[in-house]
Amino acid sequence: MKDEGRMVRRFRRVILVCLFVMLSSISFASEIPGQGNDSQAKVGIITGQVVIKGKKPLAEGKVFIFDDSLGPPPSREKYWRVPDIIGELDQDGKFFFGIPEGKYYLIAIDKNSIKGFNPPEADGWFYYEADSKGEPKKITVNGGTTTNLDVISTAFPFSRSMVRSDKGITAAEGVVVDMDGKPVEGALVLAFAIAGMQPRPLFVSERTGKDGKFIIRTHDGGNYSLRVRSIYGGGPPETGEIVGSDGPTDSLPITLKKGEKLKGFILKVKRFPKRGARYEEP
Repeated sequence: MKDEGRMVRRFRRVILVCLFVMLSSISFASEIPGQGNDSQAKVGIITGQVVIKGKKPLAEGKVFIFDDSLGPPPSREKYWRVPDIIGELDQDGKFFFGIPEGKYYLIAIDKNSIKGFNPPEADGWFYYEADSKGEPKKITVNGGTTTNLDVISTAFPFSRSMVRSDKGITAAEGVVVDMDGKPVEGALVLAFAIAGMQPRPLFVSERTGKDGKFIIRTHDGGNYSLRVRSIYGGGPPETGEIVGSDGPTDSLPITLKKGEKLKGFILKVKRFPKRGARYEEP
């Protein structure tokens, strides 16, 4: 019963975060907390500006916000956690969000041409601020107030050498292929935590290259369900998107032990068709 209660609270938190993301993307200025509406009393504002080397703004980049109550802290080198809120920086590198009060982490990356969430690209600018212990800096957002991070000038060029692929990680490794066994490029492998019955993925791989190889790393051991998509963002897949061989909910259950990397997984995929049409090969 304790686990069920935790699962229900977690699911409600996800719904609440998604709701306020929708509201803030429309217009948060007319819904600032503390104006007599109790339903908004637990909402705060987070704002700031990301610049490169203290001068040039990280224009049109992406901001990833992670709710501390919904998963482990994001990591720069051990794994990619899926963000709970995805936003965009404006031309001046500024951001402004209305979100439920709580504890959060924030990462910002360069703009890219791919829709939705993607891990940082090689040589792109990357903001990730750690404390004295190497843990990502935690941000507190209080209801009815504004948390102003001011100018963030600690972005740095991202390098693949920063990412761990062997020592000290927990991961599953394999290849994404079409129904003829040919490698598929541009696929994302998503890991859902089965124990929590999460309605959304917790971890994500980098995009597959021409060889179709993937490695998805997690924060800890446990039971996970792997799915393949070419676009992260929730909702029904778009026409032509890469999905599992049996559809977008096709998944592979796996069990990982902390510090262990399992190899040899083969994930078969097809293209999502228009309604009434047959699947096509990637």
